[in-house]
Amino acid sequence: MNYDYDLIIVGGGPAGSTMALSAAKQGLKVLLVDQAKFPRDKICGDALTVMCLKILQEFNLIDKLLQEPHACANNMIFYSESERLIPPSMSKTKDISTSKRWIFDNVLFQAAKACTETKEGFKVENLLMKEDYVFGIQGTSEDGRKQEYTAKVVAGADGCSSVVARKLGLHQSLRQDGAVATRAYYRHLDVSGNELELYYLPECRPGYFWIFPVDQETVNVGVILFEQDFKNTGVFPSEIHRHLIQSPLLKARFLAAEPVGNIQCWYLPLAKTTRTIHGNGFILAGDAAGLIDPLIGHGIDRAMMSGKIAGELLGSICRGQDYSATALQPYADAVWKYFGFISQFAVNFRPRLQHEPLQPINSLLYKGMGKLISLDC
Repeated sequence: MNYDYDLIIVGGGPAGSTMALSAAKQGLKVLLVDQAKFPRDKICGDALTVMCLKILQEFNLIDKLLQEPHACANNMIFYSESERLIPPSMSKTKDISTSKRWIFDNVLFQAAKACTETKEGFKVENLLMKEDYVFGIQGTSEDGRKQEYTAKVVAGADGCSSVVARKLGLHQSLRQDGAVATRAYYRHLDVSGNELELYYLPECRPGYFWIFPVDQETVNVGVILFEQDFKNTGVFPSEIHRHLIQSPLLKARFLAAEPVGNIQCWYLPLAKTTRTIHGNGFILAGDAAGLIDPLIGHGIDRAMMSGKIAGELLGSICRGQDYSATALQPYADAVWKYFGFISQFAVNFRPRLQHEPLQPINSLLYKGMGKLISLDC
């Protein structure tokens, strides 16, 4: 069969754009499509991990991100209702810690656009199938035209509501282990600018409430709630968000804070155990593969890493003649080798945060060397 492309990637977020960059380095002919036009927003906590920065550095994108509004931090501070946990050593080095997703994703997407073919405003509506093989996509372009494109491999990197995963019966629902989170931006909130703050409070744990500076004047505030916990309360996540900013520990901080827009909610498909993320002619990556960390809830780094793994492995696979599930198995093996054990450990560790959370966090992250300080002091 003559294919239009070696690889079609559905979704131009961190997973899809990183995959496109990685696949282009391997010499593949790539089509990257997204329903939106960039820049576009994505509800998120906006925090970047060391893994994100390493991958950005690999593609020479650190300087581009530094040219955009961002925040740098050298520390994470954890709170409960009665204690504060200070890391054992305060780093003097500030690294990029946060970037609004409309900025961060656009930096990645524009880099991918420079080396691959892209189609923005393209809504994927169906997959092209022959017998049990995926060999392309079908959808509607921005001007309303119905179009089809074929490829040796189709990658679903289109987020938690992935049309690729849904069409293949692989969509991960909240019942399979998920979380919900809120996000709101505030100005005039008193923060140090050097710290990311995480509050493990009774209303949300083993989830947490966060305060993350994202630029010189704006702070990202939100809460993550694991599904079994918020379902039992019967309270909407946005109401828990409002309640927490009025709690005794935080109320004074928010008296002069000015909301920028509304509180928004979104769903997070968490990694728990290995699940099907590939098959004949297709793979899933990032949130579409359900890779979000089940302890802290970060997903940008895991999306980027799964995209990087995919691009590197597809370089050789797409130069061959076999695009079956067996041929694509190395991708799934590599992803679960990287994230499987640590995700299962996180799921098992999470209940320890239900009561007295800072001691286990100190033990896990700092080998007990952090300093716990009573908030009464």
